[in-house]
Amino acid sequence: MLAIVMTSTALATTYYVSSSIGNDGWNGTAPEPVPPANPGNGPWNTICQVNEQRFEPGDTIQFKRGDTWIGEQLIIQSSGSSGNPITLTAYGEGAKPVFNLNGADFHSIYIKEKDYIVIDSITIRNYGKHSPSFGIYIYYANHIVVQNCTIMGDNDAADKGIYIESTSDDIIVDNNDISLCHIGVDVAGSTRYHPSNVIIRNNRIHDMNKGNLSSTDGIHFYAGRDLTPIDYTGTVIEYNHIYNCADHHIDTTYTKNITIRYNLCNGYVEKDREPMSYDTGVDENLQEKISSSTPRFKDNGDGTVTDLETGLMWTKNANLPGDTMLFHQALNYIEEMNRGKYPNYGFTDWRLPRLNELRSLLDFTNYTQKGHELPTGHPFENVQSLGFTPWSAPTYLSTTEYFWFFTLYCRLVGHNVNSCFGYVWPLRGAQ
Repeated sequence: MLAIVMTSTALATTYYVSSSIGNDGWNGTAPEPVPPANPGNGPWNTICQVNEQRFEPGDTIQFKRGDTWIGEQLIIQSSGSSGNPITLTAYGEGAKPVFNLNGADFHSIYIKEKDYIVIDSITIRNYGKHSPSFGIYIYYANHIVVQNCTIMGDNDAADKGIYIESTSDDIIVDNNDISLCHIGVDVAGSTRYHPSNVIIRNNRIHDMNKGNLSSTDGIHFYAGRDLTPIDYTGTVIEYNHIYNCADHHIDTTYTKNITIRYNLCNGYVEKDREPMSYDTGVDENLQEKISSSTPRFKDNGDGTVTDLETGLMWTKNANLPGDTMLFHQALNYIEEMNRGKYPNYGFTDWRLPRLNELRSLLDFTNYTQKGHELPTGHPFENVQSLGFTPWSAPTYLSTTEYFWFFTLYCRLVGHNVNSCFGYVWPLRGAQ
């Protein structure tokens, strides 16, 4: 079995596509045109050229950053395999590559009956003047990952940002920014044929308020035609920031087996609620669930605090070095802490927190009241006032030049790693 895996990986090829410097007559295996001594080697030019290829498991197709493709639909024609997906992503420096359909009436990326596909760091814009038109359409496909993408409808008829339909299984939608369309993420099926194991997490979904469409939801799951609940087994909706939706932020009416937790919807966090709808405001049950974990934090008496709600362990001192640092200094501090140069409280696996982990500390029932960013009675020390900006791990960014600050008053800001200072608040535990 090991030999088979190694052979598959060795045969994988990376292809490059550039609308600015590419040529469809080249073989696509070099990011830049090569000298005349090796003619024919350089990036492809069009998405149409990509559509004509049949790729092997493990292959990667990279689109040049800063380039734009207008009026071209990407149709996935090949499947990857377990451990060797076909990956479509970006290369070079600058803004993500842009697929701009210029209002054409079809889907920007179409994945039909293909498996093990990764879509990473692509911007999709201006798809569809008439419904139905989707930014990414996943149909009868399995083991699909859509991550770090930006999807913008840009016009009043743009239908769905990501549409997942029929018996698609094992779909991950992670850390995307979806806006200006009918429904951000729409999952559709029937009582007999429906997706399962759909993970929707860490996304920013907003401004679903297109006036020409009948309903505008952040995340929507279809119900059975006879209102029989559809079983979306293994589905999780978590850590999404959803706002400015004209109808529902999360609509899972007449569904079952969906876990919904830690989503920030117009300023309120939902934790472990049953599938339902009409969550544009806050009801008494929602507020009770947010504040009902008592006690939430356990002071371990050794300089650490365990969050009983998430299982994460934090340092009790929220400003451990005592001053702000540049990002590389924060990384060095964590490394030296794990080596024992600084107090590590008997553990050697401290790290910087992720955005959603920092956000999980907040009590959003009071997030508009200054001074109540963390739950009342928390045991932490040296938590800064409004504007506290600890460095966050760069899990969600596609560039090494910019990393995230996290303002406890519910604000996420990207800053240059070489010029901005932040605090260090280590944690350890599940990632």
